[in-house]
Amino acid sequence: PRHASGGALFLSPPEAIADGFGWHGRSLLPMPRPVVALSFFMLLASTDAQRLSGTLAYPSGAGAVVSIWDTRGNGHLRIVEVRSDAQGHFDFGPRKWGAGFYQVAVGDSDRVDLILDPREQEVVVDFSGQPLQQHIQVRRSDENLRLWEYKLVSRQTQAMMTTLRAEREKTSPTDLARAHELDSLEQRVWSTQQGLLDRLIRSAPLSYFARVVSADRWLQSTMEGGPSAVAEHFDFGDPSLLRSSVYPKALAAYLQSAQPGSEREFFSEIDLLLQLAGRDTACSNYTLAFLLDLFGQYGPELAFQFVVEHHLTGREGTVPASVCDKVHALLEVAPGKTGPDVELPMPNGESVTLSQLVHGSLYLVLFFYSSTCDHCHAEMPGLRDLYAASHGAGLEIIGIALDDDSATFRMTLAEEAIPWPSFTELIGWGSPAAKAYQIKATPSLILVDSDLRIIAKPADAHELTATLAKLMPR
Repeated sequence: PRHASGGALFLSPPEAIADGFGWHGRSLLPMPRPVVALSFFMLLASTDAQRLSGTLAYPSGAGAVVSIWDTRGNGHLRIVEVRSDAQGHFDFGPRKWGAGFYQVAVGDSDRVDLILDPREQEVVVDFSGQPLQQHIQVRRSDENLRLWEYKLVSRQTQAMMTTLRAEREKTSPTDLARAHELDSLEQRVWSTQQGLLDRLIRSAPLSYFARVVSADRWLQSTMEGGPSAVAEHFDFGDPSLLRSSVYPKALAAYLQSAQPGSEREFFSEIDLLLQLAGRDTACSNYTLAFLLDLFGQYGPELAFQFVVEHHLTGREGTVPASVCDKVHALLEVAPGKTGPDVELPMPNGESVTLSQLVHGSLYLVLFFYSSTCDHCHAEMPGLRDLYAASHGAGLEIIGIALDDDSATFRMTLAEEAIPWPSFTELIGWGSPAAKAYQIKATPSLILVDSDLRIIAKPADAHELTATLAKLMPR
């Protein structure tokens, strides 16, 4: 519902919409009504530069610092600021903004969303007071007319849904007629909001607003087709999409749709996702930081380790603060680093170091496993063949079992006819050696040279054999 008045478009308050639904006499909880005057101006042909200006039309607006914040998914970064003049007018001048969502701020916390798109020559917004969100008037910019028309109706929708939830809590479970009435009202509220979105998209199907809303709707409506379908509908290398909250939603949707059979099968999807984002540096850096933050906090640990060791080199500045310690710990045992010279217990109660074990050999393979791990047992035949073929040429293999039962440990040694030295602290995942080398899963293979420099972390015995074939003398 809306009214035309004096050439400007004013959106109806929640009370008027409620009247349209027949809510006469009912108590509502309307949200504070922002002053939003939406004026439609036809813009001239677009250029690469776009001018952003406006006025802080309230007493403290004169001489205030106005800043622009660039959007990165759900985060924002201050990029430029100006000071308003004695009349509160501010002007950022013609600039080459990348298309997307930005924020205009007075101070660090009082911010308001805007869309900037170089296809529009000018954006003019006025603010009649603070907080800015409730006192914005869009003077020029079709994109922002659409955005703020939707924002206001969205707030009205939230207010009415809050009222309906309160009504539902007061309604007796046996009052089926009232429950049905509330269900019907909820449906009509949501339908009104979605109908507005449909109209805004139809009015400008090629607008930035329409593009972001359409992408968000697709992500919410279907997850069929797996990662390839998400990549087909969403361009992870587009920096304009990065300037919206839909970008992290798309990353999450891509990963959720992967459904790998094992953690290691996840690696190829991670590789592809970073490749898709790699067309743009900002998108690539954001995606890398997103993966580090996600896997660092929620796992799987093996995926986190894979991202750090295969994609982070030379890009350490992208590491989120929340996972810095974990990243740095993994980087200390990444290929190229010298591994820790840990001690391992021997049956006689003494200990031996890795440097002692590798002495006289060219390379040492650390095989972290568990006697109860089927995947670990599956690697042992390949390792036995490699040991038989290369031990005499300078290869040593040692097993480090993350076991907690000595009988199981010894049974595996006998049943698998393991020819290399094997050790266990009998404290499972509490193993100091496993912690020192940041082992996140079994089986894990680490190849080091005679100086304990980490050469590679092959995925399995087959990859280890191929790596050594390039290193060992023939």
